[in-house]
Amino acid sequence: MLGANAAHSTCLRLLAHGNSISMSLTGDYLFDYGIVANIKALSAERSLGGTDAGFTYGNIDSLLSVSFLLHLPKERAFKVYQASLPSAIGNRDCARILALASIGSYLGMGSYSSGVHFSWRKQQRFVDQCNDLFRNAIWWNIFSSYDLSFDPSVFSKFSDSSAKKTMQNYCEQLVWKAANSLGSNSVLRLARKFASTFGLDKYSPASALVKFLLSFPVAPGTKSASNESNHDMRYNLIIAEDEARSVLPCMPILNQVKVLRKCVLDLERDECCAKDYDRHAMVLLLYRECLAKLGALMNKSDARRKAHVEEMERIERRQDALVILSSIFDKYTPSERPAYNKMFEPLPEDPSILSRNNSHRVGVIGSFAPSNAFDSLAPLHAVLESMHSSEVLGALDISLCPLLQLPTGYILSRSLILRLNKLINVGEDLPPFEDIIAPVAKKLANSGDKADLALWCSQQYSTGSNDQLKCLDLAYTNATLASDEVESLGNRSDEERDALERVQQIDAARAGLSDKILVEEVLSRHDANTKMKSLYNDLLRKVHTTISGNVKYSPELLVRELLVHGSLTAALSALDKWDNLSTPGFRSLATIVHDACQLLADKYSHVSVGKIARHLMRQWLAHGDDSKISDDIDFCNNPECLETNEEEPMNASARLEDIEETSEFVIDMKMFSSSEQSWTNASNKNSLPTSEEPSSMNPLSSSKERYDQMNSRVALRIAFVTCFAKDYHRQNEITSEEEDENTDINNSFNKSFLKTKKLRAGLFEGDMAMRHAQELLNIAFAREDNALTSSYKPLFDESVSFDGNNSILSTIQEDHSYIKDDSRGANKAKSFSFAMRHRALRVASILCPHDLLLRVLTEDGLVSKVTDDAINKFTFASFVAAEIEAMGLPLPHSDLVQLSSMNYVSFARTIWRHHGGVSSRSLSGRFYLLLLNLCVNNQTSIDWELFLSIFSELKRLELPRSLLLACECAFQSKALELAISEERGDILSCVGEAVHIISRVVVNEIRSNIEAGLGESMQDCLSTLHRLVSLIIAELIHFDPISLMNDLMALASQYKCENQKTLSQGVREEAERILAHMTDPEKFSAASSTASNNDNEEKSTVQDGECSTPTNSREAVEAFERRFLSCNV
Repeated sequence: MLGANAAHSTCLRLLAHGNSISMSLTGDYLFDYGIVANIKALSAERSLGGTDAGFTYGNIDSLLSVSFLLHLPKERAFKVYQASLPSAIGNRDCARILALASIGSYLGMGSYSSGVHFSWRKQQRFVDQCNDLFRNAIWWNIFSSYDLSFDPSVFSKFSDSSAKKTMQNYCEQLVWKAANSLGSNSVLRLARKFASTFGLDKYSPASALVKFLLSFPVAPGTKSASNESNHDMRYNLIIAEDEARSVLPCMPILNQVKVLRKCVLDLERDECCAKDYDRHAMVLLLYRECLAKLGALMNKSDARRKAHVEEMERIERRQDALVILSSIFDKYTPSERPAYNKMFEPLPEDPSILSRNNSHRVGVIGSFAPSNAFDSLAPLHAVLESMHSSEVLGALDISLCPLLQLPTGYILSRSLILRLNKLINVGEDLPPFEDIIAPVAKKLANSGDKADLALWCSQQYSTGSNDQLKCLDLAYTNATLASDEVESLGNRSDEERDALERVQQIDAARAGLSDKILVEEVLSRHDANTKMKSLYNDLLRKVHTTISGNVKYSPELLVRELLVHGSLTAALSALDKWDNLSTPGFRSLATIVHDACQLLADKYSHVSVGKIARHLMRQWLAHGDDSKISDDIDFCNNPECLETNEEEPMNASARLEDIEETSEFVIDMKMFSSSEQSWTNASNKNSLPTSEEPSSMNPLSSSKERYDQMNSRVALRIAFVTCFAKDYHRQNEITSEEEDENTDINNSFNKSFLKTKKLRAGLFEGDMAMRHAQELLNIAFAREDNALTSSYKPLFDESVSFDGNNSILSTIQEDHSYIKDDSRGANKAKSFSFAMRHRALRVASILCPHDLLLRVLTEDGLVSKVTDDAINKFTFASFVAAEIEAMGLPLPHSDLVQLSSMNYVSFARTIWRHHGGVSSRSLSGRFYLLLLNLCVNNQTSIDWELFLSIFSELKRLELPRSLLLACECAFQSKALELAISEERGDILSCVGEAVHIISRVVVNEIRSNIEAGLGESMQDCLSTLHRLVSLIIAELIHFDPISLMNDLMALASQYKCENQKTLSQGVREEAERILAHMTDPEKFSAASSTASNNDNEEKSTVQDGECSTPTNSREAVEAFERRFLSCNV
């Protein structure tokens, strides 16, 4: 019980007393030796402070511990002693560790009073360990007192190279922590003792103390300067310098140079002391004095003397710069002073290596130029911007520029740049060229610097101003002089190249300015309305922004950007129902843009608008306009791409210029994996893939709508860039064909065919529409070799040598990636993708009259039999083929004519049967919409079972955008009217359910967006609601609109509460359309036609003073009746 309660001393006394009594009475021990030994061991543990697993006591009884350990067997005593160490070391209890270490040492070295040594004396390894532990514990205790973090394990292996570096770092930390409290002399003695104890570099303590004395007081991880200013000797520069001078002689001169150079580097890296000029000056002075002493010891023949002289020059320039900065900015506050450390590049890591080039590395523009060069004037920007005294600026320029290794005039030039930027930012007019730029330019000695400064200043003046022209003239004159100077001096080729590039850049800027003025003046030559002027000015701003970001200007680039941005502006405006650019407006904008392009072509003989337009047409036709347009403009006017002989004929299908472009004309879009996978095998049939149609109101969430929008935009853009391009089609002339000795018997037929084609083409000379129709229809009706008619075969027969100016297909470059191999390995004719053919057919429908297209189809032999609706049939067939191609499904035929005559319902059934489970979680809606279009194409006979299956899948997948398109397709194709005539109520109910699903999804999304505070596109939201309501009020489906009308009224009120008046007004208008339909369909039938034209009459109706937001159906009906009666009155 006593042992369990840790009463070991009492227990031991009772044992001794019991044994003594037992020995006196019986002669035997009452307790055996084991019990006594256990009690002694427990007493030893307690006197040692306990173990890591047992009790830990606050005090250690050293004498009692030695006594108990000596009376225990040595092995057990060693275990007891070792068990007491972990808790002391783990808790970093240095006093306890010292006591334990001294106990262990005494066990090995002590003796009894009789002079007999302890039995532990032979345990020399144990004694050495205790001595090492005692030594380490002393330093641990010192480190702990100065709040130094350390790793105790490093002290036991300090002889290792890695551990020695760590110990060297501990020595430096000890100096930094103890210097202020102990003083320089005491901390130096302490650090030297630490270094000698652990065998460190004997000069490291002095080196660490010098680094501390010359460092900035506020170091990372320390307290703020305000709290330590009374205790840190470094705040007093005089004391810090005196202490440093007293410590430096403790090291050899070479060590002094190394440590002082390290101090200079550390100070220049420290942002906290960037504006402490006095501290930098003090450290530089000490370093320069040591360098002078070292230089006196060097021989004149020493190879390192040149490097030493360079180092001296670097330090002297820094010292002189500090003197100038201190005198000029003496009255400035520390925060307003420029940062000294950023004015000079860092000292080289190895001072013994000579610098290769001492010339300045930054131009006169400095950091305002797109360069990564070091700008030594950047720290002066803040003070130069506010400094207006010309005398001070002149003095600063003359005195500081040489020290920074910059030509004189650079500071004046930088001050000019900063002043101009400040005036531009505040919106003030810039001073004239003669008053502000010319005087500064005269201060510059180098012609190249004058050219760079004048060029930069020209970009700040308004476009076309006299000051801008003067700047460019000055820049060009000096750039030419600089180029001549470099060439005459025979300098390095890179300098000569840079000078020539500067001349070309300035010349291009002058040309770009004149071209910009030219294209802006085009608008004055046209009687354009306000909308056309606004559109043209907007696209000019975009064009100039794009060109200004291009490093190399060329007139071809300007022409291309005019066509690119002009076509995009016109196409987006024409497709936007809120803007709704009319056909005359589209034509007017195209005329203005092409007039500007033609003026540039007239100015530069090498610029061909037609070539650039053809390049854009081919890229958009093949890849759409989502892909990046090639930046290579020069190829359009490369002599190898243009005919060197102007008399040589070139027809509408001129050779493709870019091999890399033509190598992508046939697109293999394998967007599906295996056709055997099924959509219906999805694990969750009611879930909607997050990647497909995430929004019911955003058209871009539907791949079908995205693709249709892109095709419409591309067709309009191609029509825009090609319609008025003057040299898009060159005149065809009849040229004689040279006879070839090795020509086969078919060549005579081929040549006569080609000659006939050329004669026929010549009949339409000057007819732009005819040329466009021939080119585009040849693309649309391109066929492979096995599907060609004999009359058109020569255009695809590669074995025939003929003039390549007769067909667009004959212009394709040789590229085996475009030659399809049949099963026999024979080469077939190159072909275009159906996406390209479909776009070509749409462009032809925009550019050319319908009768002209039919005429070309007949005369060119593209179609054997032409009917009035042939274009519509071919357009639908190309659309089907393009969709099938995009989804990686097989086509029954590669000939567009054959495709247009197939049974689409049967084809739809075949696709459904074999590929109804196409595994594409991003194209399922597009796939079923294609099937629906095939199903309802024949308006006299529809496969109703397939119709219902398609709608069932779309409803199951809950694809709101695809469902909306499917319902509109059912309405527009007259399928619902046919269902009514055939009394198919299930069809009407099916479509009605689809409309109900769409309305539910749309309303829920709008409501959730309002509650979540998410913004949404007003146009997308109102457009979707307008299309949905148009389906409801058509009266062809079984749908009760009352619930939707109430929801729309509630949403209008919510929008109004959210202060979104436009959305609230638009949603209320759609609710009133339903209301008007419910109350008076005939009245609404007249109003709904105007609603489709920008809803102008609906907007005027809802502005009536009596119109308030109805809260339910009954109030809405009453409000409508009041308006109706007031209108009749």
